[in-house]
Amino acid sequence: MSVNKWHYNSYETIKGWLDVIAPILDKEKEAHAFLTLNKKKEKEIESKAKKEANKPKALIIHRYDNEKSFSVGGIFADYLLENTGAQNVIKSKNVAQITLEEVYALNPDIIYINNFNTLTPKDLLTSPLWKNIKAIKEKRVYKFPLGSYRPFAPSVDLPILLQWLYEHNYPQYADEIALLRFSKDFYKQIFGIDLSEAELKRMFNPPKEAGKIK
Repeated sequence: MSVNKWHYNSYETIKGWLDVIAPILDKEKEAHAFLTLNKKKEKEIESKAKKEANKPKALIIHRYDNEKSFSVGGIFADYLLENTGAQNVIKSKNVAQITLEEVYALNPDIIYINNFNTLTPKDLLTSPLWKNIKAIKEKRVYKFPLGSYRPFAPSVDLPILLQWLYEHNYPQYADEIALLRFSKDFYKQIFGIDLSEAELKRMFNPPKEAGKIK
């Protein structure tokens, strides 16, 4: 089923998939538990984000070859950013091909890098070509976490990603210990997997190679 059936809403897309797949696999109970937890987290974050008057401007880098060839925003970016209290600087439902000059014009407060590329925050933070962009000056450049699958696309890691995005949009509320604990409890409750401390840390610090598209 096409993801645009649910207007690029990550939660509704996953729910739509599970409504079809779960009965076939006899996993309706597990799907219900996941969707309930997911909706609870979505509402919690949305409620907190609505209270914030000054919403940061954010950009999500999707694919990246070099400064002259990269794509941003689009598809699920609106849902992920707006539901966690940020403004998406890219006003398009499609992935947009833009130039570095256009990023300068947009001048985002935050730059997020998803997992469909090998780009790292360090690559941008140390590049002289990017140095005058606000997000670079303030060192607010972050790589998406990587658990079961690349979470920019609808994935079962959505509750973790929503919490992570909210805490990076509003770092004054960040609590790394609580985020790790929530992630560990989530994997135990939903998958029956007891993640080690090393596995949790790797989830939030994915290696560069993990962004290679085979």
